[in-house]
Amino acid sequence: MAPYPKLLTYTTRRLAFTRFKKPVSCLHNSPFRSFSATGINKGGAVAWALRLSNGQEYCMTRWTNVFPLITTNDAFLAEEPEAVQESLKDWLNMKEDWEHNQETGDYEFAMTGFYEPFDNKLCPNEYGFIFTDFMTKHIIACTSYCSFSEEALKKFDVSEAVAEIEGLNAEIAKLDTDNDRDRRWLHMRWNGANSRLEEYQRIKSFFDTGRLHTFRDREFKNVVVNPLDFASYDEFVGEVTRRVDEAVEQAEDKYSRLVYVDVEPPPGWQVEEFYHSNIEERKNAVARIKELGLVLSEDEERYFGPFLKGTDGFDDEDDGHDKDGEYDAK
Repeated sequence: MAPYPKLLTYTTRRLAFTRFKKPVSCLHNSPFRSFSATGINKGGAVAWALRLSNGQEYCMTRWTNVFPLITTNDAFLAEEPEAVQESLKDWLNMKEDWEHNQETGDYEFAMTGFYEPFDNKLCPNEYGFIFTDFMTKHIIACTSYCSFSEEALKKFDVSEAVAEIEGLNAEIAKLDTDNDRDRRWLHMRWNGANSRLEEYQRIKSFFDTGRLHTFRDREFKNVVVNPLDFASYDEFVGEVTRRVDEAVEQAEDKYSRLVYVDVEPPPGWQVEEFYHSNIEERKNAVARIKELGLVLSEDEERYFGPFLKGTDGFDDEDDGHDKDGEYDAK
């Protein structure tokens, strides 16, 4: 395989050049991924199994940042073909890239090498696993990354976001086709701005459809805000923010924090979440996906072994490192 290239890798909090190192696996010849070895410390790998209502299954490794955005919007959960295809598009593109270029390792997409092999097998990753099942309308999540039953509330200026996106569109249109580096940089900024707008629209849709619960602050018990008392989502978020900021100031706390509100799943859907850090919870999560009819292959049962024993951490003796701490690409 050709040497790994120097990649421009985007994370939610920083943009950095990093020499790609193969993600650590605690199992030889498995798709387990830990990205601590790459120098990327914001986000990471999570396994996702998707079963459509026709029984077709997709099992993959994805970057954490796309969750829960791509899987909890109403269009996706209604199994609208365009929304389902959109959730799979990047992975399918990288899968095709891997199938065509695995011999040379000269991949078209920067993340293809991170996710190989694309063998449609479920392996709990660094941040655990998610199972989205259209046959039984269940979301089973055992992750240390995000929740599927609550959402963060924060103020968002839509007009400012739209102006930023339109400005970036204008800059991209002015670029010469030969200026690839500048074009990639602008596209990454555009993707970030557009993702923030989509995230706002997704949570706003929960307000519009009556799926946001009454906000109850976990620390300041007197801060209770009912979304039904407000005509718009922005007004609701503004009041939540004002009340929480006021409580923090009165308590003389000097920190800022995100606030979360519980969300009702769409009619007919159920969300079951299990603590990733608890071994019994992990076992219960795996038992649950089997109860729902997801059949694990012999390889997949092997992949789940360290996950169920709690030996999938970075200190496992078979973690892919040599005695000097460098990655041993076996």
